[in-house]
Amino acid sequence: MNIEVENKKIEAIIQWSKELFSLEGQVKRFSAEMNEVVQLCTKEKYELNFVQNTKSKRWIELDIGIKQKIEVYANNELQNIDLIVFTIQIGAQYPVKDVRIVCKTTFVRPTLADGRNLIADVLLQPWNYKLSLVSIIKQIPSFLDRVLLNRFDKIYLQNIGQYYLGSSYSIDELKDYPDLARFPTIQQQNAFFQNIQVRLIGLSDAHFYLFEMIDGKDDYVRLIFRAPLQSCVQLKRKKDNSTQLSISWKNYKNKQEEQQIFTINEYDKFIRLFLRRLNQYQHVRMTSNSYMVFGDQQQAEKQKINSIMKNLNQLENEIDKKFNQQTINKLMDLYQQAIEFYSSASDYLYEIYLNKLQTLIQRQDVQVILQYK
Repeated sequence: MNIEVENKKIEAIIQWSKELFSLEGQVKRFSAEMNEVVQLCTKEKYELNFVQNTKSKRWIELDIGIKQKIEVYANNELQNIDLIVFTIQIGAQYPVKDVRIVCKTTFVRPTLADGRNLIADVLLQPWNYKLSLVSIIKQIPSFLDRVLLNRFDKIYLQNIGQYYLGSSYSIDELKDYPDLARFPTIQQQNAFFQNIQVRLIGLSDAHFYLFEMIDGKDDYVRLIFRAPLQSCVQLKRKKDNSTQLSISWKNYKNKQEEQQIFTINEYDKFIRLFLRRLNQYQHVRMTSNSYMVFGDQQQAEKQKINSIMKNLNQLENEIDKKFNQQTINKLMDLYQQAIEFYSSASDYLYEIYLNKLQTLIQRQDVQVILQYK
């Protein structure tokens, strides 16, 4: 680190803290902590950057770069990453609360770089005023080791960190996370359109989030619902209105289902992304394609795909019980038919079945069977 440059940064960030904090004691503690942070990062050779969040002005942000070489599969190719960046966010109620840590680098899938607050998982305890910013930084390498040790465990990665119900977020802040897809929507809260609300859906690799608009604050939203993707039991599109979707969720507390009805203009993009991400966690069963149009051949084509889907669902349920070359070949053939059918209709479902076919072929036990044709 260039000491002179870093000193100027510290002066700037302390000046920002005077704008953010209302109490002199907060500024004094923060100033002392920043000197400790710089000393630690200089000693341990962490990359450190100071940022004032000019979008919301709610946070002072410390970007901490941890040098770690890792290969990540992204955009259909292996990419090498040698620096993983975490951001410590300090808000106006520091040090009592308002201290968060988020990841800014996608290095595992499902990604942690979707805005989840990771602080309890990094510290292995909730934040409290007795802790320090240095204590967070010191724990990041151990946290990173735990994540990399479990990098192929999707459920483990899904359960790290969280968005908190009732918390407010700047819409501009949410845009900082490219892996958190956002869909403006209208939520219909009864069957007669008597209660319609403007919402924002957030869709990450692992979770579904629903935000409500905050009265008087057009640029802010509040989290009112969250669910792991695999708790979805049904995604249904209305036959006579393509933009209207209903999603049913499994409620683990009372073992009942919760249904939500949305109108989403980008429905095709939403469904495509939702199914692709859901398919990481559970078998996605297709039971209808009534929204597809094939002109005069609609009925015949519908009967054809219904037959394919029926046979596919049956074979997928039986393959582990009847694991032989004949079953595998038949399942691969049905996948290929589904891919060709949906591809010819320019329908996103072909991606789902292409992924299913690739997953089947990559299974080690399947490869053994196929080698002895």
